[in-house]
Amino acid sequence: MRLLLAAWAGVLSSAWALEVRQVLVPERSHPALGAAARLLTRDFSLTEAAIISVPPGAQPKPGQLLLTTNSPSAAQAGFLGLGSGGALPADGYGIVFTNGATWLYGQRPRALLFAAGDLNHWKLQPSGTFRRQPAFAFRSASLHGRLPLPEYVARIGVNAVIGRGESPVSFRETFSAVYEKLEPSTRQQVERRAERAAAAHRRLAEECQIGRAHV
Repeated sequence: MRLLLAAWAGVLSSAWALEVRQVLVPERSHPALGAAARLLTRDFSLTEAAIISVPPGAQPKPGQLLLTTNSPSAAQAGFLGLGSGGALPADGYGIVFTNGATWLYGQRPRALLFAAGDLNHWKLQPSGTFRRQPAFAFRSASLHGRLPLPEYVARIGVNAVIGRGESPVSFRETFSAVYEKLEPSTRQQVERRAERAAAAHRRLAEECQIGRAHV
């Protein structure tokens, strides 16, 4: 009896589950959208060939899911319960399911990573709308390196990460008197380490979308 009920539940879930065959990413989008698309295709058991680059403003067809940071149309903003401006708050995202086509709106690029990480919350909803505002203003975690950064952000649900590794300084500008007393070979070594650390932090900041315009 339990096996029969479990099998019947599986049939019902499949019947009502969202069907996605392609994930659309607008051209020249932030890398976070591409990362979210890769997570979604994997979780929908698709290959990356299902990720399609489309012109800005393209609309999804049945079986397609569009990732976008554009504001919803007036009609869809109304469906999502947004104000006249149609803006989602902070790191929030909203999804509109219409006749097999899916629009996934994110206020910021990282909001789409959160949406991809939340797939289990909305993948069984093939119609209507879904809206979520992550219930935290600031949530950080240490980056351990076992997951790619975008997936780490999506799965853990953080909006700030603490970088791994060292953060050496050269003292050239802050303590010039100390810097001048270093041996030339030591100066070169310190400068190389400082530059490697700075470059790593710049890459991390770019991937996390940590900038004054996006925080």
